[in-house]
Order: sequence, then C-alpha cells, then structure tokens
Amino acid sequence: MLGVILLSLFAILIFHQFYWRRLNLPPGPMPWPLIGNIPLMDLKNIDNQLLEFKKQYGNVYTLWIPKPTVIVGGLEQLRTTFIKNGDKVSGRPYSYIMEEIFKGTYGIVLGHDSFWKNQRKFLLQFLRDFGVGKPVMENAIQIQASDVCTYFKNLKGAPIPLTKLFCVSYFFLY
Repeated sequence: MLGVILLSLFAILIFHQFYWRRLNLPPGPMPWPLIGNIPLMDLKNIDNQLLEFKKQYGNVYTLWIPKPTVIVGGLEQLRTTFIKNGDKVSGRPYSYIMEEIFKGTYGIVLGHDSFWKNQRKFLLQFLRDFGVGKPVMENAIQIQASDVCTYFKNLKGAPIPLTKLFCVSYFFLY
C-alpha cells in the first residue's frame, strides 16, 4: 500500500515537473527538478550557448535558471514583445531576498507595481529637465570619466574598492 502511494506521488511529481510547469511557456530544454537548466549551461561560453538554444528552439524559448525565464531573440519578436506588448512585460522580477535586504521593493531597480511606474516616470522627467541627452551633459560626463581614468592611473596598480568610486558621487571622492 505504501509503495503504491509513493509511486503515485512520484508520478504526480514527474507530471508536474515535465508537463504542467511548462504548459503555457515557449519551448526550451527540459529542466531538471529544483535546479532547472543550470547543469546544461556552459557559463564560460554563455553567448554561444544561447545562440545554439535559439537555433534549436526558435527566437523565443524558455530557460529555467532555476525559475522560468523567457529569452526573446530576433528583431521582429523583440518589437512585438517590447513595443506592442510593453505593458505586459515592463515589470521587474520579484525577489524575496532583495525585499528582505532592503525592507521592501522600492526604487527603480526593485519595484514592479504602480509605485515603480510612478517613480520611473518622475525620474525620467527629472533627468530630461536636468539635461540628460543634451550636449552640455555629454561634456560633463566626458570630463568626469577622464578624471576617473586619471584617478586609476595615479593608483599605479594599488588595490581599491570600486564600490566607493562608482556608487558615490564624483565630488565626494576628493
């Protein structure tokens, strides 16, 4: 009796893993339970690996890393997905770990709801008003990039934590 129950549970697990979870997703390589397609991935040559999957499964396919991730390739599929159906795919993936670290899904990077859309809209308008995309801003960026390069050259190979250099404003470095 116990063997029949265990066999039934195993059959349900197999059905769930290999059929039910993939039912409404584009085709792709068969995922392993719990770890997805990670064992199939050649991490040293990921770009060629993705191109091989594209040849095998088409311009739109699903990779499980370990959650399902739909990969879109091909110009027409990109236009269809991101221009015509942009509202359906414009959100951000939810991450429990990031929510615990930052005590919520706030900001442009972690948000995924109407709060995120409002913040994104405000930030884009602010950046346009500030001058992003205008020649004046381009010159300022080139000057600061040149100063950062000079800063690296003056280190003469000494180790430095890059977090401070790239996350803190340029003016606070000196």
